[in-house]
Amino acid sequence: MAQPLCFFIPDHIFTPTINRNAVANKVEELNKSNLQTNASYRVANSWRKEASKDEDLRLFAVSNEVVIESFDEIQPQKVQEPVEEAYTPTKAVRDGYENKLSETIRIPRDDLKFPASVPIEQSRCVFDLQFSKHPWSFPGVLMRSEGEPALERQGDPAVNQCYEHMGIVRDFYREVFGNHAILGEGIPLVGIVHYDFYFPNAWWHERDEKDDGSVPGLIFGDGWDTDPWKNNQPTKWYGGCFGNFVGSLEIVAHEMTHGMVHSLLKLETTEESGSLHEHLADVFGMMCEQWHKNQTVDDADWLVGEDLIAKQFKDLQGFALRSVKAPGKAYDIEDLGIKDAQVDHMSNMMQDKRDVKSIYVNMGIMNKAFYLVAQAMGKKSKSWEKPGKIWYAALQKLRTLGSSKCGITGWATITVIAAKNLLKDKKPTIEQDDVQAVIDAWKEVGVLK
Repeated sequence: MAQPLCFFIPDHIFTPTINRNAVANKVEELNKSNLQTNASYRVANSWRKEASKDEDLRLFAVSNEVVIESFDEIQPQKVQEPVEEAYTPTKAVRDGYENKLSETIRIPRDDLKFPASVPIEQSRCVFDLQFSKHPWSFPGVLMRSEGEPALERQGDPAVNQCYEHMGIVRDFYREVFGNHAILGEGIPLVGIVHYDFYFPNAWWHERDEKDDGSVPGLIFGDGWDTDPWKNNQPTKWYGGCFGNFVGSLEIVAHEMTHGMVHSLLKLETTEESGSLHEHLADVFGMMCEQWHKNQTVDDADWLVGEDLIAKQFKDLQGFALRSVKAPGKAYDIEDLGIKDAQVDHMSNMMQDKRDVKSIYVNMGIMNKAFYLVAQAMGKKSKSWEKPGKIWYAALQKLRTLGSSKCGITGWATITVIAAKNLLKDKKPTIEQDDVQAVIDAWKEVGVLK
């Protein structure tokens, strides 16, 4: 079964390692005066607790947290543990990998609204799911369509962020690569914000190819769960420290690139093809951000997801989800027992390709190679110019081959062929040294001999 690898943060990241006893003690110390009537509170971990007779509150598990809700008149009730099937962000991610979550979601084309003056494939629509997670709620309430003014929603910029960032990505592909239909002819750009409460992820939802009445789309959770015992600071578990996914141009570009790759290649999302899918989403997403900021190779930080981490936890959590420049060194979180597992050389690649984790671990090899190519072309060069043109030409070459599978070695070979083909153009945009830079980069990461 194909894996929908469009979740920005991989499932293996969501492994809470907080000491259960410590959390239990925190709940034991609960003071009723700290709670407000009808307010909801969360703490990291998944277990249940029997409410005591002198407390007018009910504790029950959802996610990797205990949810505490206070009510005016609720009798204490005894609940059973463990609760294996409680809905959780982690479970939602796992369900997605099992191809269950995406199968039940449908975005009807009839719900969209576009101006006649703009081509459909260049038009944006943003919906607000209003914190629902149920398939029948999709796509939510249409909040902003192409050409409409920004919403004035104090404290909630998500719709406008989604609209603006989709527009930047659209312009990036159009102006840099001449791609006027990122997702394919007649396929609009659809974003959906506020998926579920605290859902710490974003993903690309691909429509059923047989369903012409539906469209694909970007879906964003909000992340950043909070802890009432620490002035509503983000909870101290890795997933809980990520948030504002739609506010990151890099993440929006990453997910839209998944859609672009699917449109061009129908590339499989398992094993090494899955690693390639993620690699392309990372590097094109990074190029888009660098293009928007007009950064040189030397100016850019080459970090993925650094703007998602709550400020209060940047020191604790490390500084990014992934590092293209130095795979394996994006984070090392002793408190949570989590270390960046990405590899940057074929000799260290994860061999069990059936494990979904390998997709994210092994993509580091290709990310590193792209960085080395960009670096070899000069510190003042721009990643989307020569390196980006080579990678995009390689995508087109892979498309002509008509294969839905491509491994790391195969992709390396295709980038070299693409570079050589660009050199043969009547007005070549690259030089022989650039072709050699591509070859040398793949040699340095152990892919080519």
